[in-house]
Amino acid sequence: MFYNLQQLVQLAKEDLALRELPPAVTDADLLRRVKTSALKDISLIYPRIEEFSIGVADQVNPEEIFTNRFVGVQYWMPKWVLAQFEVLAVISVDNITPTGYSDVMNPVALDFAPDDVMASVSSIQAAASVGKNIANALSYNYDTMRHIITIYNGWSSGSYRVRITVAHDENLSSIPSTAMMFVRDIITYDIGQFIYNTMKRKNKIDSPAGTIELNIDDLADCGNKKKELIEKLLEDAELDFAEIEYF
Repeated sequence: MFYNLQQLVQLAKEDLALRELPPAVTDADLLRRVKTSALKDISLIYPRIEEFSIGVADQVNPEEIFTNRFVGVQYWMPKWVLAQFEVLAVISVDNITPTGYSDVMNPVALDFAPDDVMASVSSIQAAASVGKNIANALSYNYDTMRHIITIYNGWSSGSYRVRITVAHDENLSSIPSTAMMFVRDIITYDIGQFIYNTMKRKNKIDSPAGTIELNIDDLADCGNKKKELIEKLLEDAELDFAEIEYF
C-alpha cells in the first residue's frame, strides 16, 4: 500500500496551503468527504475487477425454467460477493459449461439440444431460421435492486463466469501504486472544492488575536480542476470492457 487515506488528506492540506483548517471544517469532515466523494469517483473511473461463478444452486426459481423460456434464467448474486464488495456493475458473463447431454438451451431451443431441433425441421428455410435464433449470443441483465442476474440464450443447467466492477477498499490496497498520482490529485481537488463550498460565504473569522483572512478564494477553481481531470481520465481510460466473442 503506497498511501492510506489519512496520508493523502494530510498531503492535500499541505498542497492547498491549509496547515490550519477553518473552524467549521475538521479532519474528520475531510476524511468523510473523501470516502463518500473522491473514492467513489476513483472507483467508477478505475474500478477494481473481481469474478465469481454461478450455477444451478444460485437459480432464483428453478421450477419456472421449463414453464416460461422467454424470460431468461435468473440467478442470485452470491451472498459472499455482496457481503465482501460494493458492486458497481456486471461487465461480462461467460458460459463455462453446460452440465450434460440432457441440458437444453434457453429460451429458444424448447425441450431439445440445438442439434436435435435442427434435425427435426424438414424445411431448409425453417432450419435456417431456427439456427439463427439458437446461435444468438448469450446476453444478460443485472437488477441492481434485487441483485439478480438474468441470462438469455444460455443453458438451463449451465454454469457461468461473471466479472464485476466493485468499489475500492478504504485502505486503498486494491489501487496500484502507479495510479496514486491520479488518486492524490483528485483527492486534493475534492478537498479544496469541499472547503470552498463550505466556507465561501465567510472569508474572515474573528479570534482573540484579531481577524484572520481565510483566503478561501484560492480554492475557487478546485471544482473545475476536478471536473476537467475526471473528463480527461474518462477519455483516456475508455472503459467499455469490450470482449471478443467466438461462435
